[in-house]
Amino acid sequence: MELRLTSDEVIQLKEGEDIYSALKRAGVYLVAPCGGKGTCGKCRVTVLEGAYEELSYGRLTAREREAGTVLACQAIPKGDLLIDIPKESKLVVGDKIAISRTKDLLEYLRSYGVEMSPMAKMICLDLPEPSISDNISDLERLRRALDEKGLRDMRFSRGLMTHLSRTLRHSGWKISLTYIGGDHLPDEAIFVGPAEGVKGIYGIAVDIGTTTVVVYLVNLATGEIVDIGSTYN
Repeated sequence: MELRLTSDEVIQLKEGEDIYSALKRAGVYLVAPCGGKGTCGKCRVTVLEGAYEELSYGRLTAREREAGTVLACQAIPKGDLLIDIPKESKLVVGDKIAISRTKDLLEYLRSYGVEMSPMAKMICLDLPEPSISDNISDLERLRRALDEKGLRDMRFSRGLMTHLSRTLRHSGWKISLTYIGGDHLPDEAIFVGPAEGVKGIYGIAVDIGTTTVVVYLVNLATGEIVDIGSTYN
């Protein structure tokens, strides 16, 4: 049996497999907050040709059902099917539209003379090793180096402190410290790692709009947008 899409894709169906599972197996994702249990009513598709069995109608109206609309997770094909996936049912994964529109987001903003003042910032520090004449604690040693850079009264979480001693020694006392803060917020350290090879510090920005929800994966060390995922709100 074959599941054909109006976009010309063809998916081989397994016996007893519902439309939602077949599409997911082929890398075609639908909006389904309930995980395919038939309770959210979001994974709607339109069957244009072919026979199928419906396990549940969910919240579909009589008019929608007459037009061939089914819940993909509750519809089991009984032969070859031709379906259309409405725009609002598609889950877009790894969307590249916003990236292609702006290319390099940092350069795009700078072209308008925008002053960058990110909430997350990173500083590299070269701390002196402990000695008999300089035997203060690791935290005080770090605070002293930050004071010299004009970063006073920074806060440190208990989780960060748990790994601080090992990180300092493993990195040879040359570290990078990522912190957050602003004009009206106290500075707070969120990550300490080796100064060399800082690549894996990432953050997520979520844009909740009227029609779409977009999630940006950002490299906090460079400001580069790594990838984008979006879906319809």
